[in-house]
Amino acid sequence: MTDSKAFLILVFLTFTNFVNAQFFDNSFHGEHGRTYFALYFKKDGSFMKETRGHLGNFSDEGFYTINKDSIWAFTINKQTNDTLLRSYLLDKDSMLIDFSSRYDYAPLTKYIKNLYFSKVRRVKYPQVETIDNSTKQTLDTLLNQALNNESARQFYHFDKIPERKLVIAKYLALEANVSVDTHKAIFKPVNEITDPFYIEIIDINQNHENVSISIMIHGESARIDFVFLKKDNNWICWKPSVTENK
Repeated sequence: MTDSKAFLILVFLTFTNFVNAQFFDNSFHGEHGRTYFALYFKKDGSFMKETRGHLGNFSDEGFYTINKDSIWAFTINKQTNDTLLRSYLLDKDSMLIDFSSRYDYAPLTKYIKNLYFSKVRRVKYPQVETIDNSTKQTLDTLLNQALNNESARQFYHFDKIPERKLVIAKYLALEANVSVDTHKAIFKPVNEITDPFYIEIIDINQNHENVSISIMIHGESARIDFVFLKKDNNWICWKPSVTENK
């Protein structure tokens, strides 16, 4: 038995000692990012996730437990031998939602032949409200880092157009205080913004170890995608991806 597998079993057994473990026999599937995923949950507590397509062809195997509407799955990646912890949400519509990616998966039975194209669900902050102030503060800090990053600042031109305001379209349940130099952000509903220059938040996906932020700078036709990774309790920004539509 490998060290990683032993560790995985130890974590699983420890976890199930604290949780009234439940199991079921069910399967789900979906496609996104040109990749097909199938997830299999067995009554003996075993779990397998199959991946086929753009990301490669492989499977992760491990164990899972159910607590109310949440599923915790502990797996080993056969390619890297890394242990992984995934959390899923069993929605009221019988769909399974990956809490990290927010993609949903449809029930898979022998009677279902059509491919299901996964959709992104609103299941966590800032798509929905939260009372966790730590989560809010973390995102506030990273959003300020993103909008103060040189990849974004190059499109503001506040020095050449001093009358410009830092206007950001309101984004779902997001609560943030953003400033760039002396310019404090003004959050407005998008239908109330009349100036051609403003920032639209396209998407935010916040997890404990990684956060992605995508913005569009209107009036400059620039999209910027940021990815932050947590390392040694510090957040590191990967080189942002900038796309200009000229």
